[in-house]
Amino acid sequence: MKNKIWILLVFSLLIFVQWMFPIQMILRQENILTSGTEYKFRIAPSYQDAGLGGKFLNLQFIDLQNFSTSDTSFTLFENVYLIIATDSGGYAKIQSIVHNKPASENDFVPARVASLYNDENPLNRLLSFEVGFQQYFLEESKLSIENLEILRQEVQSSQQAYALVKILKGSAAIESIVVDGKIIGPSPE
Repeated sequence: MKNKIWILLVFSLLIFVQWMFPIQMILRQENILTSGTEYKFRIAPSYQDAGLGGKFLNLQFIDLQNFSTSDTSFTLFENVYLIIATDSGGYAKIQSIVHNKPASENDFVPARVASLYNDENPLNRLLSFEVGFQQYFLEESKLSIENLEILRQEVQSSQQAYALVKILKGSAAIESIVVDGKIIGPSPE
C-alpha cells in the first residue's frame, strides 16, 4: 500500500513539472505582450508552408542588417546584446551593441552576429544580426481570405512592412505583422 502511495506521489510530481514549464512560458510571453515596450521593426517577410495548417513567416529585420561600427572586438557568431531605440520615423533601430547583458533601463534584446565585413572605410565594420524572434507562425484556419492573398504575393519594396515587437527586460515577443497598413494574423472573432 505504501508503495502505491509513493508511486502516485511521484507520478503527480511528474505531471506538475510537465505542466509547470509550458504554463511558465505562456505567462512570460503574455507578460511581455502586456507590459513590454512596443517597437516597429521594418521587415522583409517571406513565407513558407509549415504543414499541418499553418504558415511560417520568415522575417528579415532590415534595421538589424549592415550596422556600422568602428569597434573591432566583435566576432562572427558571437552572442551580443542590442540596445534598441526609436528613430525619427518611429521605427526601431540599434542604438548600441554590448558584449555583456545591460543593467540599464534601456530596452535590449539578445542577438548573434550573423555576418561582419569591412566597409569602404577601413576603420568601419558592417555587422548583421540574428535575433530569437525571426519566425512568426500563422494558423491558416484563423487567417482571413485577404490575409492569405497578401501572403501569397511577394511584398513589394514600395509596401510598408513591419513587425510590432514588444520588448521587456531582454525578452521579446511579436505582437503582429503589418503589411501596407493591414494586420496579418488571426481574424478578429
